[in-house]
Amino acid sequence: MKKPIAILEPLSKDLENLGIGEYLKSRDFKRYCIKAGIEEYWRGAYDEAKKNRSFFSVGMDHEKYDSEAALNLVLNDLYQNYNNQFFYFIRDLIFTFSEWTSESIDTSEIIEDLELLNCPNDIYDVIERLNTQEKSAVPKSIIPSTVWNSKKLEECIDKMDISIKK
Repeated sequence: MKKPIAILEPLSKDLENLGIGEYLKSRDFKRYCIKAGIEEYWRGAYDEAKKNRSFFSVGMDHEKYDSEAALNLVLNDLYQNYNNQFFYFIRDLIFTFSEWTSESIDTSEIIEDLELLNCPNDIYDVIERLNTQEKSAVPKSIIPSTVWNSKKLEECIDKMDISIKK
C-alpha cells in the first residue's frame, strides 16, 4: 500500500479506523467525486494504487485496499502541492462519509490530527459539529421508502426501538 507522508500518517490511520475504505468503494463516494469535479483525479490515483499493488490474495477485498492506497496518494499530493485544498477535501470527505454511514462516528482523533497540521478553524468547526451530531439521542435508522404490509412496518419500528435503546 502507498504509505502516507510521515506528517499525514496519524490522519491516514484514523480515517482507516473510521472505516473510510468501505465508503471509498461506494457509489455515494463516486457521486461525490463527480459533484466535486475530481472523478478523473480519483480514478488516476486509484489506477496507480491498483497498478502498484504487489500482491494478490484470495478472499481479500482488494478494492478496499486499493481505495485506501489511492486515498493516501491523494492526501500526499494535496498536502504537498495544494495545501489549502487538502483541508477542504478532508472536510468534505468526512462530511459525506458521515452522511453515508449508518454508524455514529467519533471525529476527536481526526480533530487532533488536523491540529497538528495547522488546519483552518472553519474546517475544525464543521468536523467538530459532525462529532456532536452523531451523539444525539436519535440514532440513524434505515427505513424503507415503502412498507408493503403491517408485519414489515412492525419490524421497522422494532429495529428503531432497538437502535434507540443502544
